[in-house]
Amino acid sequence: MSGFRGGASPLKAATGSSSMSSGWTGKQLPLVLCPKCGISAIRIQSKTPETFNQVFYKCPNNFKEDSTTCGFIRSEEQYANYIRTLDARDKVEKVRLEAVDESQGFVELKKQVDELKQQFHEVLVELYQLKLRKCEVKPCVVLDKSMLVAICVGVVIGVLVTAMLK
Repeated sequence: MSGFRGGASPLKAATGSSSMSSGWTGKQLPLVLCPKCGISAIRIQSKTPETFNQVFYKCPNNFKEDSTTCGFIRSEEQYANYIRTLDARDKVEKVRLEAVDESQGFVELKKQVDELKQQFHEVLVELYQLKLRKCEVKPCVVLDKSMLVAICVGVVIGVLVTAMLK
C-alpha cells in the first residue's frame, strides 16, 4: 500500500501541521509494522525546508527520491489516521472472533442439549416399557388377589358349615 500517487515527492505531498486530532495529542505515536515490508516503522523529523521539523513515520526501506524502495511514509496526522484505521480493523476482528467463540459456545451448548434430549427420550422409552411390563404383570396380580379372596370366602364358608354341623 503506497501512500502517495501522481509522482509527487512523499515529503512535499505530506504537508500540514504536526498537531493530531485525537487521543495521541502530545504523545509519540506507537510504531506499527509496515504493511508492505512487515518491519517496524520509524519516526523521523524533516530537515527539508518545505516541511522543516515536521514529524513523519516511514518504513526503514523507504529511501528519499528512490521509487524502487518501499513507498510507506506518512505525515504524523496521516499516520495517526492510519493507526486509527488499524485499531478499527482490530476491533472489528476482535468482535468477529468473539462472535465465532460465542457461536462455538452455542454449538457446544446445542450438542449438550441434544445429548440431554436423547437421554430424556431413552428414559421415556424405559418408562413406557416398564408401564407395559406392569400391564402384563397386573392381570396376574389381580387374579392372585381374586383367588385369595375366593379362598378366604371358601374358608369362611367351610368354617361356618363345620360349625353348623357340630
